[in-house]
Amino acid sequence: MKYINTIIFLFVTVLLSAQERPKLFLDCRTYCDMTYIKSEIDFVDFMLDRQSSELYMLLINQRTGSGGREYTMTIENKKSEEESYELKFFTDANAVEDDRRIEIVKHLKLALLKYMVDEGQAGDINYSVSQKNESTEDMISVDPWNDWVFSLGVNGNINRESQFNSQNLRFNISANRTIEDHKFFARINYNRNESNFIIGEGDEEETISNLQNSFYGNMLYVKSLDEHWSAGGILRYTRSIFENYDHSITVSPAIEFNIFPYSEVADHNFTFRYEIGARYNDYIDTTSYFKSTELLTRHRLSIDYRIVKPWGNIDFDAGVSQFITRPDRYSIDISPSVDVNLFKGFNFYTGIFYGITKDRINIPKGDLSVEDVLLNNKLRDSNFSMYMFFGMRYRFGSASNNVVNTRF
Repeated sequence: MKYINTIIFLFVTVLLSAQERPKLFLDCRTYCDMTYIKSEIDFVDFMLDRQSSELYMLLINQRTGSGGREYTMTIENKKSEEESYELKFFTDANAVEDDRRIEIVKHLKLALLKYMVDEGQAGDINYSVSQKNESTEDMISVDPWNDWVFSLGVNGNINRESQFNSQNLRFNISANRTIEDHKFFARINYNRNESNFIIGEGDEEETISNLQNSFYGNMLYVKSLDEHWSAGGILRYTRSIFENYDHSITVSPAIEFNIFPYSEVADHNFTFRYEIGARYNDYIDTTSYFKSTELLTRHRLSIDYRIVKPWGNIDFDAGVSQFITRPDRYSIDISPSVDVNLFKGFNFYTGIFYGITKDRINIPKGDLSVEDVLLNNKLRDSNFSMYMFFGMRYRFGSASNNVVNTRF
């Protein structure tokens, strides 16, 4: 079967005068090698803020089931009444930084091609089209792994001083299979942290040690029901000295509804997820509720809202969970964040996490020692937790900068 696989190498020679160069603002919400991009695309003016540009490009990405990346490029021509349009492209899991930046530049050029054609500048473009003959068998991609992806990782560090030493070891293994109708994910983590503090000198010398071992495992299965509904289940296992769990096993069926179609998740999503299940806890130390083991039922409602626009992005996560067998033990958490370009050159960003934590049923009974408190080696009870960040950015001066200078 003969077909044409067109690869457009745009702008081999571009004959635009300086006054006609398109004014482009590239809004990378992922990593972009701007030095490489500017060196490869030298026929536009790269603007330093969105308001000064004629052409706006927003680049975002999300991980695919195979571990690669799906990039979505949204293009807006301010001189045209046409609505913005999108380009999508992919990089595989084995792609290195050079592969990714080549694909980004290639699709930036494709987007600029349409812009120049719309602006009546097609005569200033030189391009080539390659043709290729392939059989039907060559066109069929056979995956020997059947969409399964596995990962192994190990890392650690050693720190030595005269009065202090520590060593940390972390190990993880994961398996993932993501296709259009199903998603399966499993991961195991093992962490070992040891710290030793030497206090005093000579006969008064004393060593205070802190050893933390933890083992976490979780498994997720999701079935796609349609463009808005999904159903599945979650299995979790925890073994942690810090959290007072000799063993903790949770099994929770779950269902999720997305107000927007899942196909639009790169731009926005608004999901509601409900899960209900059983948890078995075997504690290291008897808890403040005089329990050494217990079986509980728990449910949780989670809300996740995210939108990415040229003017910025908004994220909002919230959740409520409760032990059904002990309704007085519950938690509420909320985590909104926003990053907005308010006017030319000025961005404001802020976010907060706040949680009401009345479900810490695993706190050991009795008072903690001074060492436990200072070394933070055991979970302490608290009615709430909070974290907040905020800031602003303001840039003024030159509107564009196309110069590439990598000295020093």
